[in-house]
Amino acid sequence: MWKRVFSQIGLVLIVLGEVNAAELTPLNMIQTAYDQISQDKWVGAGDPAEVRLAPVKLTANWFTARFIGALYQDSKCWEAGKEGIGPVWYDGQDSSIKDLNITKKNETANAQTIHADFTNNGRAESKDFLFKNGVRGWRIDDIIDGKQSLFEQMAKGCPGQ
Repeated sequence: MWKRVFSQIGLVLIVLGEVNAAELTPLNMIQTAYDQISQDKWVGAGDPAEVRLAPVKLTANWFTARFIGALYQDSKCWEAGKEGIGPVWYDGQDSSIKDLNITKKNETANAQTIHADFTNNGRAESKDFLFKNGVRGWRIDDIIDGKQSLFEQMAKGCPGQ
């Protein structure tokens, strides 16, 4: 009997853990991302956008299936020795994020756009993170870099092909 009770308690805790993860707001998620990047904590397997190295669950907690497919398409470029899109969070290979300003641009019940302005290695950058709210909570569905959709760029395959 106790084994069954503990098993049911464990199931409840797992479900509650998933609910808490789903309650993260897009604004909090982007703030967390840039906080981690600024502290050099998101390198390799720690970066959810690094699909070649990051745990699948980590990536799935941040991005929609559609965007994950594009990330995998981009990773194939790098694996083939060709240049892909690179980090989705900032331009260039290295980062030194400063003067970060994150704001909510648009919001509906199922979609939000979070805008991030910052300097990276002394150069001004801005990104718009387009979120969709689904069964598993808020996930990034696209990132607009200037006027370019990173989803569309990655889905095309390796640049110059």
